[in-house]
Amino acid sequence: MCSCRHGDSVFPDVRTVSECYALKLMKKRDLRTMKLLRRLAIDNEGVRKRFKLAAALVNKKTLISIGLNEMRTHPLQGKFGKNEESLFLHAEIAAIANALNHLDKEALKGSTLLIHRVKRKSSLNRRDWIDGLAKPCEGCMSAIVSFGIKKVVYSTDEPDKYKEIILV
Repeated sequence: MCSCRHGDSVFPDVRTVSECYALKLMKKRDLRTMKLLRRLAIDNEGVRKRFKLAAALVNKKTLISIGLNEMRTHPLQGKFGKNEESLFLHAEIAAIANALNHLDKEALKGSTLLIHRVKRKSSLNRRDWIDGLAKPCEGCMSAIVSFGIKKVVYSTDEPDKYKEIILV
């Protein structure tokens, strides 16, 4: 078992945040997607080249879309952002916006959102990336709930450990 602390959610329809679960409990396709997201996050310019996240939306075993955080913005970010002056696009919102280019809102219901963050272990080595906590902010959680996404899996500060949020 892990030593993660799970706080109460501000969203009443969030059932629980499960304990961290190791690779052996994760579905193989979700694990493959998280590994892909890790590589995409490393390659992403990110925000100020420090905050590097990638997200993927999956429905019925099919990868629907991928989103990266970046300095540009999007109307959905303005709608769901923590504040009106959200300057950059969150990976979660980007994945949802990209999915909406191909599908309607109804098709996103029941999907799973996977999010991975990487950060530098030290400022000395530019290639030394480690996993980081990628828990969605309040604004992104509002979007996730609004679009009917049923599960969120995100990276933690521990290598190969992930948490999930199940929405009911």
